[in-house]
Amino acid sequence: MPTVIVQKEVVDPKDVGTAEKPKPKKKPSIFQKEPHKMTKGEKFSRAINVRLTNYTHSTQMAGFIAFATFVGFVGLLLSMSLNCPVERTEDSKTVYNTGIKDMQREFVNKIINPDNMDALKAAGVARKATICMHRAGIYKLGSHGTFNSPQDPTTYNAANALQPYPNGYVELEPCQLPGDAGFKADGWEVTWCPGKEKFNSQSAPMCTLDDSDMKSFTTQVTYTITTEKTVCPSAASILGSGLAYISYIEMFATVLVGVILIKTGFAKPLNDRATLSGLLKSANSDTSKVEDAIDTLRHDVDDMQLAQNDLDDKQSQQIAKLEEQVALLLKKSGDQETE
Repeated sequence: MPTVIVQKEVVDPKDVGTAEKPKPKKKPSIFQKEPHKMTKGEKFSRAINVRLTNYTHSTQMAGFIAFATFVGFVGLLLSMSLNCPVERTEDSKTVYNTGIKDMQREFVNKIINPDNMDALKAAGVARKATICMHRAGIYKLGSHGTFNSPQDPTTYNAANALQPYPNGYVELEPCQLPGDAGFKADGWEVTWCPGKEKFNSQSAPMCTLDDSDMKSFTTQVTYTITTEKTVCPSAASILGSGLAYISYIEMFATVLVGVILIKTGFAKPLNDRATLSGLLKSANSDTSKVEDAIDTLRHDVDDMQLAQNDLDDKQSQQIAKLEEQVALLLKKSGDQETE
């Protein structure tokens, strides 16, 4: 009978435990087999509008929308920079002024040409003033009194004439000023108000004789001062106002570009979420944040499930929590679409 020799393989104790163990199967993702890596074009599309990825040629659509938004934004800034309103003020007063001739003339001329006229011009303020004369007079003690009585020997007058009281009323008696031509010749930048020169009685005494006359008289004048200044907005205010409207510009650009590209067949829907209303809603930053959060959580769940061979309890709990968050965000996104 032949002898059978059985040769046993001798295993070195050092090699025990170092033998290659079979790798456990990876737990499949509940969303997709492999985590999706977005291209630069997809990232750009999602940055413009998260719903653009529901259409073909999403990158081109995002480029058209971004360009239309940029053009609208620049156009708005240009429009605001050219919109320079004119601020206009008007001040009209009627005043009485008392003084000698030099004082009266200086008062009138300072209204027409103030000392700060050069500063106003340098600041871009256009100033215009007009002044006109109503009347002029000299204050004197009036002749109001009563007929004297013989019983009052201190004031009795045999002719029974009207005698003024020593403390009688003060009256403004008219005095005569030159006409418009006379004002101009004498250096007064004033004219008579319409219809008032007829009260400048030629029979009344002159209010003043010459520049050396120290006799004081009173004038009634009306002056009107008008100022105008063109005010253009600053660069900071233009930029700030433009940024406040940029979301509306983006929504308008989304509608315009979306309608044109979809109706012409350039951009075709890839799923049932590809609607124009959804595209418009996603132009809102809040909706975009929800969509981005959903995709981020999806990728996080996929990465955790595919990157680990064996999931411990803690990791399983994390995945379950992420899945719950994804479900809530999906529900929130669906509620926004139905509104």
